[in-house]
Amino acid sequence: MVYILLLISFLIHVATFIIIRQFKLKLDTYGDMEQDIKEQAKAIEDTLAVYLIDIRQENNELLQRLENARHIQTETEQPVNNVAEDPQPATEAPVEQEPVADLPLSPPDFQPITVDDKVEDKVEQSLAAKALHLQAKGYTVEEIAKQLNKGTTEIELLLKFQQKNQ
Repeated sequence: MVYILLLISFLIHVATFIIIRQFKLKLDTYGDMEQDIKEQAKAIEDTLAVYLIDIRQENNELLQRLENARHIQTETEQPVNNVAEDPQPATEAPVEQEPVADLPLSPPDFQPITVDDKVEDKVEQSLAAKALHLQAKGYTVEEIAKQLNKGTTEIELLLKFQQKNQ
């Protein structure tokens, strides 16, 4: 009787060790997954940082080009004197206006979008709508399939699905 109890105890201990080992393996895989996620997050941060640097560089280049265009525009323009200006009444205080940024209206590489008024909208019926329209006219499944260049099984399924949805 003692031997049987020792054998059962031994088996329970072995099962317990196996279960503990399985739990440890699962914990190790979760730790590895957490490490992988941290590495992926770091890679994403690095990619975004590089992208941000590129955007800053492009913005600085754009600002530089705009500034150059502004200088060229101011150099080519001649000051215009308006003789017919009405002086402001003495009772009102002069209002100071903040200068508005003079951006060039059309940069050298700008091409305006042209609107073509002659284009008409075209409405195409879906395959299901065409099949239902032909079925309503009294065509058979084979005739519908032939007209739409589709298989009869495809048309049958299409019509069955449309009938279920209605």
